[in-house]
Amino acid sequence: MRRSCLARVDYSTSGGGGCWVPNDDFGEEVKAVVQPKEMPADAESAKALERELIAYCREHLADIKCPRSVDFRPDLPRHPTGKLYKRLLKDEYWAAAGRSI
Repeated sequence: MRRSCLARVDYSTSGGGGCWVPNDDFGEEVKAVVQPKEMPADAESAKALERELIAYCREHLADIKCPRSVDFRPDLPRHPTGKLYKRLLKDEYWAAAGRSI
């Protein structure tokens, strides 16, 4: 999923290739966590970007790999080497659910 997100020129970097988050109906679902070049100005523009990214992924990925939702962040957690720290992303969502992976 990450490679498809990065193919979009509107986004500087993204995470979520393995970002499975809790889902009450199915147990887990794919969530994209994206760092756009410019943060959306309001909730409406964020929703439009979310729909665009999900539609783009659906064109290029199998349904099971497509994100069901997208979060936009100005910064993503990184290791000192600069690599995306996906574990911290996952832990945030699972801690809020009151359960773990």
